[in-house]
Parts: sequence; structure tokens; C-alpha cells
Amino acid sequence: LEFMGGGYWQTIGVPGFPVATRAKHEQDFQLLRVERDLESAGAVEASLARSELRLGLDRFLAAPVDIRVYQYDAEVLHRSAWLEERVHSAVGASWRLSGLYSDQLFAGHPAQQNRVVRGFTHHSAQLADSLTVAAGVSLEDSRVGGLQPAWQGAAVYAPRENHSLRLSYSHAPTLPPLFNKNADFTLAATRFVGNPDLPPQQLSSWETGWTCRGLEGALKSEAVFYWMEIKDRLFSYVQSLGPPRVTAYDDRNAATARGLELSEEYSFGRGRTVFANYTFEKIQDDKGPTDTFGTDLRRGTPVHKVNLGGRALLGRGFGGAVLLGYKDAYDANSSTRGTRRPVARSFRLDAHLSWSPRPDWELFLAGRDLLQPYRLEAADGTASPRSFEGGVTKRFGL
Repeated sequence: LEFMGGGYWQTIGVPGFPVATRAKHEQDFQLLRVERDLESAGAVEASLARSELRLGLDRFLAAPVDIRVYQYDAEVLHRSAWLEERVHSAVGASWRLSGLYSDQLFAGHPAQQNRVVRGFTHHSAQLADSLTVAAGVSLEDSRVGGLQPAWQGAAVYAPRENHSLRLSYSHAPTLPPLFNKNADFTLAATRFVGNPDLPPQQLSSWETGWTCRGLEGALKSEAVFYWMEIKDRLFSYVQSLGPPRVTAYDDRNAATARGLELSEEYSFGRGRTVFANYTFEKIQDDKGPTDTFGTDLRRGTPVHKVNLGGRALLGRGFGGAVLLGYKDAYDANSSTRGTRRPVARSFRLDAHLSWSPRPDWELFLAGRDLLQPYRLEAADGTASPRSFEGGVTKRFGL
């Protein structure tokens, strides 16, 4: 039996808007989970969860705006193993009710809800010592997307020790948000209008990878090729220049991403590791620059990304980690405002230092984005700030 709960309260600013504002932001959540071992019959797990977010904005629009977002979840799951534990199975069902209430965002119809009922099953089987396969399928019904199936399959083959090949394929829908289907509000000189006919986005992807461990396990190498396609892609566009300017939502576009990921990790011994990884990704857009609504995604992600770093135990209870990253320039596209913004290529430096005076105590200090005070990442100009955090962990019963 497990119970978790939490919450936070904060005041945040929203820079870059025509009207400066300070927002009161509150959120809380609770989760109750029960698990029972049925011995030879497997195990059963059930959970109930609730969360709520309240956002109060002063002078955000012409009048103050209040938003309430809530979600309730229930799930039951049965796990079992059979054929001398060479086959593992899971069968379950879930229910979700999510809603959003705002007099300002949904003029005339402030209460918006979506209900999702889902059934699913997943099975994995070790067909031979060197071959494992897995497959799963789910069927869900929702108010915003109707009846939608999803499925996945994967196989892992180890032709010899310390070498493995894997292949996977999956297909899943992404439900359109309540905001994009039903919005009706004005911000400054722009009116946002939802589209109730938006269908779920359809995402298909496959991945093949190779993993190798050498030098008696000290060196780990990995290469991954992937392909991902999205149909009925949700995007925002300027429907009318106005005044007021009208931003609406549609699903006319489709895009495909192809990429390669390479990684190396080497361990010098206990607690000392260095690593490097590289990602190449290229996007093909069906509409491209010919689309009058400007939905071209070909520069929507960095083409090249590199990370270098290491972790080490420094002695006397001290430990440290450092990460240096680089990514190419790209265009940040907004799914809500019909805007895009070029993001320059950038470097990033993160560092983490910890100290354990005793095995049951740990103190740490971490810094992110140490090379620059702000790193632009979003189409509306939102930036990731340089940040520092510290903490203490105490373990009991060890």
C-alpha cells in the first residue's frame, strides 16, 4: 500500500507580453496504489490518482483570467509469468477524466471535459536464449478522439555475448488538447479560435539499434537508426490579419523525421566514467515552403547535437559530474500562436557536485546552463535560465 501527495505555490512572471503580469500558480496531487502478490497467479495492482492546477492572472487579458485544470485517474493491472517464466504478460484497464474551466479562455462554454476509457495488454516471450520478442496493443475511447487503437512490437537478438540487435515498431494516436478544439479568447490584438473537428494526430515510428560491450565491459558502444512519421499534425496559423488578427488550428500537415544516434561510454573503474553521444536528424515536410500557412517543419529541430561529459568519485565522500553540449540552429514553431522564431546554435554546460559524509547522508549542489544567463528555446521568446539548486538526502533503515 503506497500513498503519495504533494503541492506547490508560486508567483511567476510572463515576460514579453503587451501587458506585464504576475501569476499565482498552485498545484496539488494525490496518488493511492495497492499491489498484491497472488503467488502462482501473478500479481494485481490498482491505483487512484487526482491532480489539480489553479492559475490566477492579474491583467493578463482585458479582464483578470482564472484557470482550473483537473484530472482523475483509475487503473487496474494484472501481471503474470508462465512457461517457466519465459513468457510475461500484463492485462489492464484505465479510466481518466480531465477537465479545464475558464470563463475567459472558453467564452460562453467555460467548462471543458474529456473522458478516456482504455484497455490494454502486453506480452513478452523469450523464444530462445538469444531471442526475445514483445508485443502490445491498446484500445481507447475518448470524447475528443473517438475510438482509437495503438500497437507496438519489438525483438531483441543477441548473436553472441556482449552484442545485441533490436528492432521495434509502434503506432499511436495523440489526442488534440481541449484548448485547441474549443478555445475562444482574445489576447492583446489577437483572437484565438479552436477547431472542434480536429482529429487525433497519428504517430508511427520504427527503430533499429546495435549495442556492444567491450574491454571486459568497460566500453559500451551503441548505434541507433530511427524513422518517425506524424500525420494530421496539429498546428496553428493566422486565419485573418484583422483587426483583430485571428489565430486558428488545423491538421493539414504531415512530416517525417529520420535520424541516427551514436554513443560511447567508457569506465576507468569504480565511479569514473566518460561518455559522448551524437545525434543527426533530418525532417521532411509534406507541405514545406509551398504552404501559405507557413507550417514548414524542415528546420524544426537541430540537425546536429553533441554531448560530452563524465562522472567521478573524487574521494573523501565527494563526487562530481559535468556535461558539455552543443546543438545546431533551428526554428522553434509554436503550436498555439502561429509564430516561429529562429534559435541560434548554442553550447551548454551543466555541473553537479555531491558530498556524502556518511553512507546515509548526501549533500549536493548543481548548476545548469552555466555558460549563459538565458538560452532561447521557444517560439514566444521563452528562455531557459541559468539555475542553481542544492539539497540534502537522508536515508533511514540502512
